[in-house]
Amino acid sequence: MTTKQTELFLSGDMNYIDDYYRLRCDGNNFQWSWEHYIPDYNRTKQRFLEIVRSPERLLFYRIAGQTAGYIHLIPHANFVEIAWMAIEYPYCGMGHGRRMLAEALAYIRDELHHNMAVIFAQDKNLPLLRILEANGFYTPSEQEIGKYPLYCPISNHPHSLQHCRL
Repeated sequence: MTTKQTELFLSGDMNYIDDYYRLRCDGNNFQWSWEHYIPDYNRTKQRFLEIVRSPERLLFYRIAGQTAGYIHLIPHANFVEIAWMAIEYPYCGMGHGRRMLAEALAYIRDELHHNMAVIFAQDKNLPLLRILEANGFYTPSEQEIGKYPLYCPISNHPHSLQHCRL
């Protein structure tokens, strides 16, 4: 899952706890979180350990060797929930969120063997909604885009990620 300057990788390595915490506290990401306070480091470390010891996955995204984002995936019986997605502020607006999500969808299809991803998004989070739309997410009813949940079907055919515009 690598391009010239970027890489998406799975890690349960404790060396990434500080990156995980830094990205959780990044002002750009925090403003769109469902939380109302800056996360406590020790609680965040504990949550990191819970995630890596469970079926959940943390995929980290590196740009030119620097950890600059992550996606938190929670596999369910019939779909994978994207519980959290974050790109560090200096890298926003450059297509990295779209690329990171596209690579995560390929991971969901190829490694987790699921063909449906689900995410909950605030209707005011326009940058995220644009990323979701670019990657094929939609609402399954008459709701407008920006309501939640949003779904993304992922075909099992190896060349079927045409909705993921890399």
